[in-house]
Amino acid sequence: MGIAYGYEDYDLATSTGTLAFTELETIHVNAFYQATDNLTLSAEYIFGERNDAPTGRTFDANRVQVAAQLNF
Repeated sequence: MGIAYGYEDYDLATSTGTLAFTELETIHVNAFYQATDNLTLSAEYIFGERNDAPTGRTFDANRVQVAAQLNF
């Protein structure tokens, strides 16, 4: 199992227009399961939050992804 945390803080917005933000925060949680000697399964949950520089509103996002690794 793994956990990662990321935080970015900018004095100026990263870009202009609707994608401009000054703060970004993410949390990643993942787990691995070795099903056999040659097969590893994994799943990851990601939560992210950023603020919108022009409006000051906060937005968040959730994502789940899975993977399988086969060694041969």
